[in-house]
Amino acid sequence: MYATVASHPFVAWKRSLGHHVVILPSNYPDIVNGSGADYPEKLRRFLRSKLGPRRLRYLLIVGSVDSIPMRYCY
Repeated sequence: MYATVASHPFVAWKRSLGHHVVILPSNYPDIVNGSGADYPEKLRRFLRSKLGPRRLRYLLIVGSVDSIPMRYCY
């Protein structure tokens, strides 16, 4: 699956525009084994620790609610 996503035309197009594209599976060890009460919190903490003060312009998370659980905010 990872190779399929990495070679997807969307990824190639974004790279051709000069964007730095990183593809990580939802079971990436640094996310799964990170600190946090649940997966959404672990993912948020992972992104914040890796990005630090850098400015993020785009973030695309692809998956179903079963593979990427959502956190409801009210």
